[in-house]
Amino acid sequence: MLNNAAAVVLSGSLPPGLPVDAYASLIAMARARGVPALLDAEGEALTAALAAAPDVVKPNAHELAGVIGGSDPEAGAAAPSAAGARGLVASPGPE
Repeated sequence: MLNNAAAVVLSGSLPPGLPVDAYASLIAMARARGVPALLDAEGEALTAALAAAPDVVKPNAHELAGVIGGSDPEAGAAAPSAAGARGLVASPGPE
């Protein structure tokens, strides 16, 4: 399906049984074909996927806090880029 895709959006929780690095694998496949990958995930799946350098990551404040282990918004905003993401669109969450 990647041959005809303009972009790939990976979002939500991974289905039961998939490894925590499933999003990372899918991002790597997309990048190998020149297809931009956009990621909206949390927890271990988010952390593992950052190393695959998604083009855009869309975490909320809670998800960012989970990546950095704290609540400093500036550190949280810098963490995905430092881990490999090319762009970041962060939201405060339900607010």
